[in-house]
Order: sequence, then structure tokens, then C-alpha cells
Amino acid sequence: MDKVHQISRVLTIVGVVSILNAFLADCIQAEKSYHTEHFINTHWITIISLFAGIASSLCPSFTHLSTSFIFAIIVDIFALAICSATVIADFFNVITICKDFSTLAKNVFLTRIQVYGLLSYSTVDMVLSAVSVALVLLILSSCHRSFLDIQMERHSIPLSVIGCALITTSVLKFFSWIAELYFLRSIGNVIRYTFVHYTTDEPLWIVLNVALGILCMLRIPTNSPTRIITFCLSSISIYPTITYLWIDYRWFSNAVISGTTFAKWTPDWLSVVSLGADIIHILLLIILTLILINSCGQPLRMNFSSQFRTFLFISGVMAGAISMGLFTFDIISTHLEAFYKVFHGNEQKTPFLTALATAFLFFASAREVNFFVIPALLTTLLFCIQSTTFLLISYLYLSWNGYYADEVCEIFYHGSAWCTNYLTIPGAISHFIETLLYFCVFIASCALAYIIWRVVQINPRRGAYNIDGKSMAAIKLEKSIEKIGLALLIAGAGVLIATMHEFIWNSWRHPLIVLLTSLYHVSLTVTLLIFPLYQIVVSRDLYANLLHCTCLLMINAVRFADILTQLDYRNIGEATSWSWRIHNTAEVFALGAHFATIVWCLKILDIVNNTTISHISQPFVQFRNPLSIDQMTVQHYTYSFQDV
Repeated sequence: MDKVHQISRVLTIVGVVSILNAFLADCIQAEKSYHTEHFINTHWITIISLFAGIASSLCPSFTHLSTSFIFAIIVDIFALAICSATVIADFFNVITICKDFSTLAKNVFLTRIQVYGLLSYSTVDMVLSAVSVALVLLILSSCHRSFLDIQMERHSIPLSVIGCALITTSVLKFFSWIAELYFLRSIGNVIRYTFVHYTTDEPLWIVLNVALGILCMLRIPTNSPTRIITFCLSSISIYPTITYLWIDYRWFSNAVISGTTFAKWTPDWLSVVSLGADIIHILLLIILTLILINSCGQPLRMNFSSQFRTFLFISGVMAGAISMGLFTFDIISTHLEAFYKVFHGNEQKTPFLTALATAFLFFASAREVNFFVIPALLTTLLFCIQSTTFLLISYLYLSWNGYYADEVCEIFYHGSAWCTNYLTIPGAISHFIETLLYFCVFIASCALAYIIWRVVQINPRRGAYNIDGKSMAAIKLEKSIEKIGLALLIAGAGVLIATMHEFIWNSWRHPLIVLLTSLYHVSLTVTLLIFPLYQIVVSRDLYANLLHCTCLLMINAVRFADILTQLDYRNIGEATSWSWRIHNTAEVFALGAHFATIVWCLKILDIVNNTTISHISQPFVQFRNPLSIDQMTVQHYTYSFQDV
């Protein structure tokens, strides 16, 4: 036990050194460069080793099963996959730099300090990542018997099938990613950099999905620790998978829109294989998460009135129709070669999030609702609100400036007069209808989020306001969570002010730069405002209402994974403005804030449920889901549409 905690402390120190290494490289702009022949990765994502060390240190015992134990195992699995992939990437980076060292030293755009910085950063990062892998393996090997149950459930054949399919699609996706790099090797640094720049961390999540498939194939009994770990990994993996699915689709659609020039760069069959694997992958993750949701704990008996259940069902039908409409218009606009798609970045996940909200709305309209459905629905609606902001802002900007028809036609059709008429009529009509659908998603998501929040708010947990030692400890945690939300809100407001100032004073720049940097940056700051605001609003009700606590836990977990995914390519380093640097700094600190919020939410759940489990000799099949509310299942929640 003491040995594991000592290893955890060493892992924490390694994580701190890794952060300092990345920070120093960032200061001299040596973590990546547009001017190198091959792409040099940034590895801010290796900050996960710090959090893995902290999570393992916070675990009171690795021989007793608890929420802290499960949380430590999940973070350690993430750290193992990420650091393993980082070692491989850094190894090739070091070889590349050594091979082209003389060329880099003569490059007028790079100083000698930057060249040596590239080499030292990658070397140190590779060594630190290798040490992190060894330490995480020591931690997992010392406690693997505490969470791996050898008893196999006979009725888990669907999970085995899903596990095999996840492994197959993950391997297929990895080989398609390698093949795309192979075909892009001869097109120059700019396009290759653009592709790898946005997909540098994709293999990490592919490795995690392979591990997830292996866990599914174990066919672990319901409510066992490994089943809960599998559920957490699958639910967290959905958002990054959606991100890379949309990146691949946008890369393909931009190639189609831009004409035949891209055809010799990436074959059509490769793009179709990559997109097909992505779509199958996200469907498998969603199905797996929904299956695991139904297997975790008993349903929460929320006695909705028939009118309210009908309202939720109709809302689900409308959300599904809008999602299909968005996919349809995207296909139509691509077929029409609507050039406004070129102006869009790689963050438009609204159609996929709307489809996910549709599934949760249908589940919520059932007679017996699982405990996780309502928080998952509210979380998805909040992310729908966030994802539509850039699309609405971009429409206002492009329509106000006439889609910059002259510039676009000059780029793609060499100033053809036909292009201007073609661009401003079918493209503008398609964009207007598509934006109208996005506006409907925005308004409906706001309304449904408020309604679901009211549903959660109406009836607190029975006996929640009795003052005792547990409630006093929970109140202290709630105040800490509220302070974190307030700090995040202030940081988000500061980033918004800096971004708006830069947009106003640099509006003369090229429209593509304005849209994909300044306006896109403005929309991203909405993320730094929406979720902290929700955290402040519900922070005083976490102990009284476990639905709020679980929802906040989900939001912070997804945001934590989202920031990890984004940090390595969101304009860190070379040619970045001061507003982007402020934003990136705020998100690095937000990682710690989200991590602390997750830990404290789990402690509140522990206080409510007393989830400390006896010694490991207890049969693991009897392990009780720490996120379930078995005490609450006997309580009936009665809601009517009038109550909301």
C-alpha cells in the first residue's frame, strides 16, 4: 500500500516536470513549427500523468473498492494509453530532427535556440513519458486483482460482439490514419501540417477504444467494478470520437467542394473507409453506453404525467428530424459545392449531439427512467447550446459581408464571373435554411435544458436538509465547487473581453483568418461561460440532489477530455496572438479545476451513499455502483407538465 502511494507521488513529480518541459518549449516556440519538413508534436496532453499521480495518491486504499479507487484506475488507464502513444511519437520526432538538423539550423525562420529546443523538448518528453508508462504499469499491476473479476457473465454476448466490433473498427481507423499520412507525404508541408495538426491525438483515443473493446470482451458481471470502469470509459470516449468524426468529414467535404485538385492527394476509397469506420465507431460507443446505463443500478421511478412523457417523446421526434435535416443539408450543400462550407472550422458537432439528445429524450419518456438518463440529457443539451454558437456567428458574419464572393471565386475559379452568381444564390439559400435549423436547435436546447433543470430541481433527496456531520462536510465541498465555478467564470469573461478586443482591432485581416480565428475564438469562449455558470447555479444543491451532482460530474469529465484533446493543436506556440495565449493558459488551469470538481463530486456521492466497500475477499459481483441511488429507488417522483 505504501509502495503504491510512493509510486503515485513519483508519478506526480514526473507530471510536474513534464509540464515544465512543455512550458519552456512553448516560451521559445520550440514545441512545433510550420518550417520543419515533418510535423513536430506538442504533448501538452501528457499532463494526464500529473492527474494520474494525484488520483492514485488520493485513493485511500488499493485493497478496498471505492469511488476513489475506480476513479484512480480510470485516470491511470488514460495515462497509460496517452503516454505510450507519446513515446512512439516522440521517438519519430527525435529521428526526424536529427536527420534534418543541418537543414533546420540553416532555416532563416528558426533560431539556433529553437532548433536545439525542438530536439531537447522531444527527447525529454519521450523519457518522461516512458517513465510515466512504467510507473502507471506498476500501479495497475499492484491492484489489478481488485477490479478484474474472472467470473464471466453468460448473458453478456452483446457486449462481446460490441467489443470485437470496437477493436476491429479501431484497428481499421488506425490503418486509415496511417494511410492518409502516406498519401499526404508528397503534397508539401502546409496540407500535411493541416491534416496532422488536427488529428495529432487521434491515435491516443484509438488505443483507448481498443482497451475498451478488450474490457467489453471480458463479459464482466453487472455492477462489478470493471463494468463501471467500462461505462465511464465508453461515455467519456464519445465526445472525442465525435470530434474526430467531424474533422474527417469536414476534411473530405472540403476536398469535394474545392474541386478535383484534392483527388490525387487522398483516394476516394480511403476517405470513404475512414468515414465509414468513424460512423460505425460512434454508433458502437453510443449503443455500448446506453446498454451499460441500463445495467448500472435500478431505474429511478420518476412518475411523469402522461402529458409530460408525450412532450418528451415529441421533443425527441423533432430533435431526430432536425438532426436528419442537418445531415441532409450538409450533403446537399456539399453536392452543390457551396463554398461557405470552406469557411467553417472543425468544431461543428451539432448534428451528432442532436442525434444523441434524441436518444436520451426517448429514454426519458419511458415509464421508468434510469438514473443516468436525465443528467446525460441535460449535459448533452448544454453541449448542443455551445456547439451552435459558432455556426450562428459565422452566418451573420458571412451574410453581412456577402460571403466574400470575389475572394472565394479568385481562389477557386480564378475570378470567373459565373462563380459569383453561383455562389451567392444556391449557396446563400442553402446556408440560410441550414442556419435556421441550427437556430431551432439553439432555442430548443435552451428551452429543454431549463425544463429538465426544473424537473431535477423540484424534488430534492429525502432528508437532505437534516443538519449532521455528513451534511456539514458536503456543504464545505459545495462551497469549494462554487468557488471553482466562479473562478472559471471570471477567467472566461477575461478571455471573452480579450478576444472581442482583438476582433474589433484586427477586422481588416483576411475573412478566412477572421472567421477561423477571431470569430471561432469568440464562440469557444461561450464554453468558458456556460458550464461555469451552471456549476455556480447548482453548487448549493449537490448534496440535496444527486441528479445535479451526477450531471455536474458528467460535464466536468467531458470538458476534461475535451481540453486534453484540444490543447495539442489549438494554436499553441508559433504565430499565436496574445488572446489565444490567454485562452490556452485559462484552459490549462481549467484542467485542474475540472479535475478538482470531479474529485469533490465523487466525495459528495460517497457521503450520501457510504460507498466504501469491504475487503477484496467480498465477491465482486456484489459490488454496488457508487453512482447509483438504491436508497432513492423506493422514492417516487411525481411530475406533471404544469409543475415544470
